[in-house]
Amino acid sequence: MKKVLSVFIAAALFAVTAVSVFADDSANPRFLIKETDNGKVITYPSGYSEPLADDYRFLIIDGVIAEGAQVLIQNSRTLVPARLITEKLGCVVGWDEKKKEIVITKGIDSVVSLKIGGKTAKVNGRDVKLDTPPVSVNGTTYVPLTTIADCIGVTAGYYAPKKPKEGSFFDGHAVIWVESVSPLETYVKSGNERTDDVKATLRRALAQFGAARGIDVNFEQLQNTRIDNLQPVGDAGHYYVLEYYNGATYNTELLVDKYTGSAYYDNKTKADYRINPLTMNFFADMMR
Repeated sequence: MKKVLSVFIAAALFAVTAVSVFADDSANPRFLIKETDNGKVITYPSGYSEPLADDYRFLIIDGVIAEGAQVLIQNSRTLVPARLITEKLGCVVGWDEKKKEIVITKGIDSVVSLKIGGKTAKVNGRDVKLDTPPVSVNGTTYVPLTTIADCIGVTAGYYAPKKPKEGSFFDGHAVIWVESVSPLETYVKSGNERTDDVKATLRRALAQFGAARGIDVNFEQLQNTRIDNLQPVGDAGHYYVLEYYNGATYNTELLVDKYTGSAYYDNKTKADYRINPLTMNFFADMMR
């Protein structure tokens, strides 16, 4: 029996490689993707669901996935829904019907005006050239992400999983991220520091689980071959992306919140794909 449990725990560690370091979970990347007869469907924590196209790109704003955010690519540039992204970043959005112009205001210092199809934007009264013009699709105005980010003082970026066809994080879909708080403005641990925190927590959780149940687990082997080989490999804005490296290839991705240390693992079966928060009770939960 002990041997069977030992094998089970080893398999669990291969599938999941982190435990949440802090309880703070105010921002999270959780969602569920299910395979249906009509294709994939994504369901968010609120319960909202929609079809998931192969070219879907997740939009993460301050660590939270924006529901129903259809990101567009035009002339190799990223366009995002103007009202959705700016309101979530604390801006006020208005529409001038006469001028066919969208006006974005942040506080008292930043006013941005853009016209559908326009090649320039007005930023606090001065003209700023756009790399691609705003467009209107089905009643929604889309604006170039980099321009908006620069104008309202936020950072933005792009993350694409290394293994898009192997069910890697976000089920292989790319991620567009926006952060209103720069890591440079507050103390944030580096990717290596967060990785060390996760490793330490993993060791404690696994040891605690084995000791409580008298399970014969080869902890040294598991630590040497899996835990100790976790490495930060990417940046998804609010999160560091960690992977296990076996000396030849990277696999088993997970996310770690830069600000809180909370960690998340992906769980893919034949029926669905989801991202869940990790807790100290992970190993015990797996045995239920």
